Amino acid sequence: MLLDPNSPLQLIIDQHGIDIGYEAVKTAVAVLRGERPGEAYEEFSPKFCLLTQKDSEAVRDLLGDYGSVD
Repeated sequence: MLLDPNSPLQLIIDQHGIDIGYEAVKTAVAVLRGERPGEAYEEFSPKFCLLTQKDSEAVRDLLGDYGSVD
């Protein structure tokens, strides 16, 4: 929809879901191994990329990474 000039969608934010999942699993494994306490909280600020309708090349690159480009 972001590539369609007639779409009302103005922007998307790519939050690097694979990286977030990797950090979550890494933390869970460390807790299960007793390498860190389970009740300890750690702030994780994921990388993100803001894309608008003016960023058509970047949107195509992102969609291509996920195999969803037309």
